[in-house]
Amino acid sequence: MRFCPGLKMKKRVPFIYFPERKAKNLTNKLGFLSGFINKLSPSLEKNLITSDLGIRKDEYAILIFLNAFSWFMGAGLFLFALIVALDARTVEDAVYFSFGLGFFLFLLIFLITLRYPSVVSGKEAELIEGNLIFALKDLLLKVSAGTQLYDALVAVANSNYGAVSKQFERVAKQVQSGRPLDKALESMALRTSSEYMKRTVWQLVNVLKSGSNLKIALKIVISEQMQNHKEKIRSYAQELNLWSLIYMIFAVAIPTIGLTMMLILTTFAGFELTEVFFVVFALICLFIQYAIIGLIQSRRPAINF
Repeated sequence: MRFCPGLKMKKRVPFIYFPERKAKNLTNKLGFLSGFINKLSPSLEKNLITSDLGIRKDEYAILIFLNAFSWFMGAGLFLFALIVALDARTVEDAVYFSFGLGFFLFLLIFLITLRYPSVVSGKEAELIEGNLIFALKDLLLKVSAGTQLYDALVAVANSNYGAVSKQFERVAKQVQSGRPLDKALESMALRTSSEYMKRTVWQLVNVLKSGSNLKIALKIVISEQMQNHKEKIRSYAQELNLWSLIYMIFAVAIPTIGLTMMLILTTFAGFELTEVFFVVFALICLFIQYAIIGLIQSRRPAINF
């Protein structure tokens, strides 16, 4: 699998502002550092390929380290100058405090950018799997009508199947440039982050190489995908019952019982509740409910109907 020759990434990575060209020039000098970072994340190379960022793992490792270090220095110096200007602490305390916070920011930015290719890869897989069955049904319809596989792939690429159409479009462009269809499909199987897409593409490659019946293979693949979707929906429905119970506990039971206990304490223990307390209590409850709803939404399988 080949990356683009330059360091210019195809997608914007959040929190990265360090010049990419400078990072590339330092890659060879800091090879020991990139090797250490790659050991921290053994799947970095695979995630970079499937996320289609267009950058080699050594260059990306150096880039995110230097970027996080620049955040550390920038934040540390800014906080140090601010604390000294406000005369809030001694110079020694200002150094410890400002660069301590800067180091925390360094770790946070570094871990976020290190995990970013994995996040992009997962999101790409969800986008593919959401439209894969519809694209395969369209492919089967065209093949059943007598259309050649390549022409059917081009038709699907020109249709509105989101990430699936983009993947087939890249296959079509490679074939147009002179690459055999089976090799183009193999390349697609290696770069895609969706396990279902990989399975489908390898089925197509095996059909092309063995000369077996394409329609039967597509029907089997579609049947398997539909069964997988049903299993996901069944699993999510069972999981949703638990999350509904958790939401009811944090949204109804705990706020009601907790507030009642607080009112009792004000009566018997002389504990005073202020308006600020009620506002903070309400904000905490809303934040917990929002977090639970967001978690439930994130657990929803990426399936379209």
